[in-house]
Formats: sequence, C-alpha cells, structure tokens
Amino acid sequence: MSQPVPQSKADLLRLAPLQRERPLRDKLLTGEALIRLLLWTLSAACCAAYIVVASWAYAQVTVPDLFGMSEDAAAVVLQQEGLQLRVVGARASAQPVGEVVQQRPAYGQIAQRGQAVDLVLSSGRAGFIVPDVLGEDQIEARLQFERLGMQVEIRQLQSESTPGTVLLTLPVAGTRVIQSDAENPEVAILYVATQRGSSGLVDYHLNGLRVVIEPRYTTTAYGDVSFDVARRLSSLFEAAGAQVTITRSSRERDVSLSEYGIRAAQAQPQLHIILSIGSDNNSGAIVRAAVEGADSTGTMVFQGLLEDLEDASFQRVAYFGQANADKAVEIVLGSTSSTTDIGNFAETFWRDRIARSIYMAAAPQFSFGSR
Repeated sequence: MSQPVPQSKADLLRLAPLQRERPLRDKLLTGEALIRLLLWTLSAACCAAYIVVASWAYAQVTVPDLFGMSEDAAAVVLQQEGLQLRVVGARASAQPVGEVVQQRPAYGQIAQRGQAVDLVLSSGRAGFIVPDVLGEDQIEARLQFERLGMQVEIRQLQSESTPGTVLLTLPVAGTRVIQSDAENPEVAILYVATQRGSSGLVDYHLNGLRVVIEPRYTTTAYGDVSFDVARRLSSLFEAAGAQVTITRSSRERDVSLSEYGIRAAQAQPQLHIILSIGSDNNSGAIVRAAVEGADSTGTMVFQGLLEDLEDASFQRVAYFGQANADKAVEIVLGSTSSTTDIGNFAETFWRDRIARSIYMAAAPQFSFGSR
C-alpha cells in the first residue's frame, strides 16, 4: 500500500512518528522470519535424514536359505524378500534334478532389495561307476581312472603278487561317483603290489573276521567325515578277506545309540570299531575302550595308533553301552572345536591316513599271518 503524500506542515508532523518507528518494526519482522526459517530448515533436514535412513534400512535384506528348493519355490521366497532370481548354471549332485545346490550371495548375507541371487541347480546324479581294475597293471588302471576325470594317487602294499599289480582301489569297484566339480576332481587311490621289505601296508589274512564299523554322524563343514573314513577303512578290511558291516548308510543322520547297538549285535562282530567326532577342546585322535588289560581290543588298537599318529591319546571309559564291550573300541577322529582337526577333515589324504592307521593297528591282532 502506498504511503500518503503530506499536503501540509500538519500532515508532515503527523506522519513523522510513523516514519521514525518503521525501521524498528521492519527489523523485528525480519528477525522473526529468520527464526521461523531456521526452524523450518531444521525440521526439513530431520525429516530428510529419517527418510534416507528408513529407505536405506528398507533396502537391506537378509538372503534366505534356498538349498534344496525347486526353482519355482526359490522364486517365491526371493520375491517375498524383494530379491530377484537368476539361474547361472547346473551341476551333478545327489539332490533331485532342479533343486538348488548353490547360491550367491550365501544364506545369511546382506543384499540390496532388488538384487539378483545367483542359483546353481542340480542336474541329478550324473557320474560313473568305478571300474574293476583289480589284478591289472597300475599304468593301465591309472589311465582308466584318468579318462573318467579322476585324479589318481598310488599307494604301495606289500604282497607276493607281481609288483605294480593293483590290489585295492578307493573308491572300491562298483561305487557310483558323482563328479560334481571339475575344478576339484574326485580322487582315486590305487594300492599296488610292491616287494616285501619296501615301505608300504602289510597285506594281512583276515578271512572270516567279522568287523562292524559304526560311523556316528556329526555335522561338519566338510561333509560326513566319519562315514567317509568308515568307507575307506571297510575297503582295507574287505581287501584282506574280512566281512564288514557299516551300521548306517550315507543318507542316515539320526540313528539312535540303541539302534546302532541292535545293528551291531546282529552282525556278531569280533571287532567293533566306532568312529565319532567330538566337540570339546581336545584335538587329535582319541581311542576309547572300556576293558582293562593289555590284551583288550581297545588297548591293542591304541598302541598301534600311537606308533603311527603322534597326537593320539587314550581314554578309559567306565561304560561303553555295547553288548560286547571287550570287542569294541571308539576312535574319536577329532573335534569340531579344533582348527587343526577341522583342517584335517577337509583333506582326502588325512582321511586315507587315519583309515590306514586304524587298519594297521587292528589287523595284526586278528591276522592269520601276512601274505
């Protein structure tokens, strides 16, 4: 609104006080506006910060566990979490065809909403049957395994057979092998004959010996370790003529101690070997037995293991829970709390070594003489 123009001296005197007060009133109005502006700016900044933090938190999601799911089921779970699905390949696996066997990012990791999770699906139980090369020359036998994509290791076994002749293979002939990872091929171990007096396993006569191997299941990062050692140990005893019973299959996980006992008793063993994995802070192999005396199975096996394994120890237990405790011995392969033992569990060579050590500790006590 425009100011009135004074027409006379009286008008000029009347307007003078208003003109003197105007600068002060303008300053007061400017200060109030500034305070309001600062408060509004601060409020807007807080709101913006909250929106940013809330948006960031909303964008972070935990990747779900998809292992064993079908592609369709995995897609539904991922969609619920705001993630995308991307199939990047397939590989041979014991899982049914089409199920998830690998994912990236892994279960439990943090991903951005909208991010794609890469899945590898099972192509089924592709693979091959281990050929029977017993009695063949090691060179020809090695070629057969290498043609199947397996890595071959040679071990020597003292025998009267022609040097270089294959006496035993691990895995044993007829085993189905799933070659699931081309970068980490399955290992075939060929035991070949060597002359007596050279370094190698002694080939014992164990015909008629009834052996029970009880691999108790424990979850590890490297699979069913106790069963794998049992399978290797079984092959050694069977090659020497023993009759071996393994008290569970590779698929069984929750066998009770009473069920183990029933299965073992049915085999009427002369030697009962229990393989287990501990969880305490003890490391290295531990041999447990219930019966006192230098001639007990547990004591004899421990003495043999002590000669071959520097870190083996012995424990006497008051009650074994076995029908024929005098025939039973438990070998604790290691502990899931020991970094050294965990490293051993991952090594094929260690599994082979522990199986050979148990065999070499037990076989002489039951052999009818070396061949």
